[in-house]
Amino acid sequence: MKRLAYDRKRYHEVNKFDPEFVAKNRARAKAHYQEHGDKKRETYAKNKELLSARSSARYYKKTDRLELFKERYPEKYQLLVDASDPVLS
Repeated sequence: MKRLAYDRKRYHEVNKFDPEFVAKNRARAKAHYQEHGDKKRETYAKNKELLSARSSARYYKKTDRLELFKERYPEKYQLLVDASDPVLS
């Protein structure tokens, strides 16, 4: 815990304002994005239907109309049930 607190304090007081550190960090982040950007897009495309269903279910749950969601979108509801999504509980 001491190491984590030390590193956090050092970043916010020293490294954050150091132009050399900022440039090196940006280069690292850019390289990571260029290597793994396709993987993120593939994951999103694969889970697109589930994310859409989850978003709709949260809206209907927030407005206390979850039964209406079940009636209007039975396929989305079934998708969430099959995925054992905690939104429905």
